[in-house]
Amino acid sequence: MIRNILGTISSKIAIAIMTLTLVVANANYFGAEGVGTIGLIVLCISILQLLSSFAGGGALIYLSAHYPIKKMAFVYLLWTIFVTIFGTIILHYTKMLPESYSIHVALLSFLLSIYSFSTSILIGREKIKLFNIISLFQIVILLSGVLVLYNIFSLKNLHIYFYSLYAAYLISAVISLIISFKYFDNGKTAKLKTVVIEMFKYGSYVFAASFMQLMNYRLSYFFIDQFGSRATLGIYDSGIKLSEGIWLIPKSLALVEYSKISNSNDKVFNVKLAISFVKVALLITIVAVGLLCLIPENWFTIVLGKDFTGIKLGIISIALGIVTFSISIILSHFFSGIGKIYHNTISSGIGLIFTLGLNLLFIEEAFQRGMFEGLITAGLITSSSYVFATIYQFIIFVRMNSIPIRKFIPDKSDYKLLKSTINQIIKRK
Repeated sequence: MIRNILGTISSKIAIAIMTLTLVVANANYFGAEGVGTIGLIVLCISILQLLSSFAGGGALIYLSAHYPIKKMAFVYLLWTIFVTIFGTIILHYTKMLPESYSIHVALLSFLLSIYSFSTSILIGREKIKLFNIISLFQIVILLSGVLVLYNIFSLKNLHIYFYSLYAAYLISAVISLIISFKYFDNGKTAKLKTVVIEMFKYGSYVFAASFMQLMNYRLSYFFIDQFGSRATLGIYDSGIKLSEGIWLIPKSLALVEYSKISNSNDKVFNVKLAISFVKVALLITIVAVGLLCLIPENWFTIVLGKDFTGIKLGIISIALGIVTFSISIILSHFFSGIGKIYHNTISSGIGLIFTLGLNLLFIEEAFQRGMFEGLITAGLITSSSYVFATIYQFIIFVRMNSIPIRKFIPDKSDYKLLKSTINQIIKRK
């Protein structure tokens, strides 16, 4: 188990580094407008893939141990085809999807859904190492494709990115499907009707939380594209990705936390661990965000290009949300570990309400005053949604466990607990 955690953390670090490299490459190759288009299209692919997850989604990990996987695969395939076709049509006619990219989005979303199903089966069989390798392989192919097509074959248009996505999604989907196929005959029996009911029942819970969280993260993209410009969206998207990269630290801590809490019945230890990790994650994130905000504006434009003037304003405007949400990441894994996942769903819903409401009230007027005003407003809206979502979780956590606020003041015990946890992981590696 600890080896799986270490492998996952290492994989996340490698993926984060390559994702950052991809952000820089896209910025230099396609400019702010191109990055904005990529961000919008990737968001549409994510929405379709999430709609497919309504038939199981993350719950497939649990369901694959209790129901016949072959029947689950049949149901999931039919649902995915239906969602892909009609979801793409809706995105196209509501103009949420950039013109001329509908077919690409549909095909890429379908491939990603197949990949998601196959890897869920692998995770359900505790093949975490294989999952980490395939996930890493996917981003390697994407990054390599972009670099090779641009620098060696001298292709200069935006289709470079989509050719690379096709290669990454197709190869990873095929590999994961081939590897997971041997687990399809799991010896479980159930009527097709029962399988359908259970897949959609459990999938609806996961879908609700995941969809609201995605919209909480990315709903502003549609408002920026409508009232601002595609180039402004590119600047905002790059700032968001650079800022969210800092979450690698609390996410890595949260993996350790989740593993320990989900296998522990010691409530006192679980709460103490969560409090300590909240404090550690918060302190480290504050330092990391502070350093990111101190980077001069011209450094960003040197690395990303002149198109990205103003990116620092976006980063500063979302800084408070990035810091605050590091607490949410730890608390979310605490609630999941003790089986109270619905608190995470409620938190996502609260964040989405603020994201939608504040965008409707302020974003159009902000962009009428200018691009920079719009960029700052979008960042502040996103930051506000993170803050309010986290406040809910924090209040529930404190009340549920009768924790005095002074417990959140860092002390020596936090350092000792963190050190002992790291030492234990190293010894058991």
